[in-house]
Amino acid sequence: MTHEPPVTQEEIAQMTLKHLQEFRSEFRDFKTDTAEDMKDIKFRLRKIEETLTHHTTQFDRVQERLLRIEHRLDLVDA
Repeated sequence: MTHEPPVTQEEIAQMTLKHLQEFRSEFRDFKTDTAEDMKDIKFRLRKIEETLTHHTTQFDRVQERLLRIEHRLDLVDA
């Protein structure tokens, strides 16, 4: 049975520093990925809003035309 020498305070500090640096690097990557994802989500949401606005405008026009047709054919209750 072999015994390893005790770990020194300096070694503990170095291991802790190494882990913190790795954590910082991973966190930085996560923030970058999240920022890119948010840009993509905002772009997609903007496109959805534009499409919805377009469809709403088209629907309103069709509705107006339908009402005019109903009036011409006297299909509307007065």
